[in-house]
Amino acid sequence: MLLTEGKPSKNVSRGIDVVRSGKTMGQTQVDERKQQEDVEQALQRICISAEFAKAGRAKDILLFIVRHSFAKPGIGLSEREIAAEVLDSPDDWDPKVDPSIRITVGRLRTKLDRYYAVSGDSDPVRIELPKGSYVPRLVFQEHRISPRSAEIEPPILDHEDTAAKGRSPRAIAFLTVALLLTVSLLAFFYFRHSNLPFEQRAYSISALTSAPGRESSPAVSPDGHAIAFVWDANGKNYDIYITNADGTGLRRLTNSPDPEFSPAWSPDGERIAFIRVKDYLASIVVKPVRGGGAEKVVKTFRAAAGSWVSDLDPVFDDIGPIWSPDGRHLVYSDLTDQHALVEVEIETDKIQRLTPPYDLTKDLRDFYPRYSGDGRYIAYAHYTSHGSGDLYLLDRTTGNTRQLTHDQSAIRGLSWLPDHKSLVFASDREGSSILWTMNAFSDVVPRLLPADSAHVLEPASGPSRDWLVYVDSTENWALRRYEVTPSGLRKDTWILPTNARNHEPVYSRDGKHIAFTSDRSGHWAVWMADADGTNLIQLTSFEGHWMGGVSWSSDGTKLIFDARPKGHSNLFMVQASDHKLVHLIDSPYEDRVPTWSKDGSSIYFSSTRNGSLALYKFDAQSQDVSLLFPNIFAAEASPDEDLIFGGDNVGNFNVFTSSWVPLPALTQHIRPDPVLNWSVSQGGLYFTTRETPESPYEVVRYAHGVFTRLGNLDGAVLSGRNITVSPDGRYIVVAEAVSTKSNLKIRKLLAK
Repeated sequence: MLLTEGKPSKNVSRGIDVVRSGKTMGQTQVDERKQQEDVEQALQRICISAEFAKAGRAKDILLFIVRHSFAKPGIGLSEREIAAEVLDSPDDWDPKVDPSIRITVGRLRTKLDRYYAVSGDSDPVRIELPKGSYVPRLVFQEHRISPRSAEIEPPILDHEDTAAKGRSPRAIAFLTVALLLTVSLLAFFYFRHSNLPFEQRAYSISALTSAPGRESSPAVSPDGHAIAFVWDANGKNYDIYITNADGTGLRRLTNSPDPEFSPAWSPDGERIAFIRVKDYLASIVVKPVRGGGAEKVVKTFRAAAGSWVSDLDPVFDDIGPIWSPDGRHLVYSDLTDQHALVEVEIETDKIQRLTPPYDLTKDLRDFYPRYSGDGRYIAYAHYTSHGSGDLYLLDRTTGNTRQLTHDQSAIRGLSWLPDHKSLVFASDREGSSILWTMNAFSDVVPRLLPADSAHVLEPASGPSRDWLVYVDSTENWALRRYEVTPSGLRKDTWILPTNARNHEPVYSRDGKHIAFTSDRSGHWAVWMADADGTNLIQLTSFEGHWMGGVSWSSDGTKLIFDARPKGHSNLFMVQASDHKLVHLIDSPYEDRVPTWSKDGSSIYFSSTRNGSLALYKFDAQSQDVSLLFPNIFAAEASPDEDLIFGGDNVGNFNVFTSSWVPLPALTQHIRPDPVLNWSVSQGGLYFTTRETPESPYEVVRYAHGVFTRLGNLDGAVLSGRNITVSPDGRYIVVAEAVSTKSNLKIRKLLAK
């Protein structure tokens, strides 16, 4: 293969577009084996980069296209072939009906551009996917100097010749010029590096903590010498701890039996405010950092489980509090007042609303309030639905708010940088949760801030721009099957082991299939498989955010679920055979957790369309929506009894006849824990519960007036509807947290 500078040499037999750039090569025969090795190394660098962290399907497509071009010379690729390899699509898959390959390749091109603009700016091989083709274009970049990694080499001199002419004026002048040139070049690259944008400067990553369990919610002290954070002591209880900024001197600040979250330093560094949760009540507490002084409970309000967090885990969501610059007030999201931001005066308990009360027919709420250093602005995350939010900026002087991002993504942490103009935040706007930065007053689009983790949360900056701390999290939710035996539950197998988050499993009515939601492709989607986990198929391709509430029809041909492609939850239906998608209810409200009625003629779902949580019925024939019962979050009809089971999201449970007459005698004995973790099968109602927070979860069955304890589960059960039972009652499948770990890391800018 002949390569010339700046001109592609297309080799039809190989089907690869190759460009050799940089130093003029003339006509040089390329070692194709070496070329392939270089490309493979480039692929590996791309796959482990922050830009492609958990890129899922986009990463798989990139690897397949590039490797195919070498493995099968002269054989092109079609969308159908890519879908068959990457999606394991059926033979009748039609790209005209399902545009997921084109959409994903478009996102892949964007990710590649971003990678080569930041992490891969000095890569010797650049991989491109020109539009209109699935043929990779390989650009070999020689003698490329990166501002982050450049090393300036001085001229190589002939030492013998130099010695012989040591006293020659010409030699002295030559050496002087060379020295000046070297110094000038070094100075140029030093100052160029120093003036690079924050996200483009070279950096190092080091571990601040490494204890077992979950560490979260870092907060840097005003002087930058200490960091407060939350630690669960490896599954025991969430308490507040303080460590020096170098990781030494760990000490415990709180020792309450109740979980505590979201520490915030006072401006003088003498006190820490935090949230304490007990029995669905959240309290804002202020505690002195030194001397063991008394705590002060500033405010207490009701916090319904599942309503004050934007994801399944309350550890990684933040309603505040934060301190005002004068240290007299605390700002937090008042979950009893339409989830708006409010400010409370610590001494007088006087409340002032900062953001307007929200429409109660929608699931709007504010998280992560953060004061700018000058005290004029509050940046915060405004959510329009579960896992769908954007950054906003509140001007305390004028009271005006302004939207900063337009991603409808899950924001998992926010902090101002010391320049009082820039923000750093964690978001899944590109699939997985990674760091981004933007100037709050001039930038329109956030810029990637590289780190070394695929799941970065809760960045926190201090007074120094040189470093920040963040949470490096690993979350693996898998589906475990238990066999019901006379002696208890027997661990059977992991039916869907994966390094991803899988949840809300549900058996089909005939027990042959199991459906669930997962982010295993890089984005949340509905999946189905055979009951043993084989023949895995992705049913939806929203490339969007949180999904849930999956339910099978009685004939096993279709599934209903809730999803948020427009930033709020709507109901959808997908055919199991051809994956045809139907938007069942297109409304501006929060419609969630759909289930089929016993005869399949209606769909039950919860909604806030009348201003408060209630259960509704959607008539499949007339498509009319009618109110059924207030304060019900999810309901499901028993297939073999004349009963309907329903629960809210604060621990209350209800049992009704098919005509919706309450049966209170049964209600008092049903207490799921987590509160939504229950399921109805032909064998009755199944739910998880436990005696104390330290006790193992056990499964209880209610059928025909009898409660039966079936046995204990081995792992930690996820919050949500994460239990399903096979129709014959032989197997129970539970979504469990296999490995859920988080530690704190320091991202530090290098001096050069």
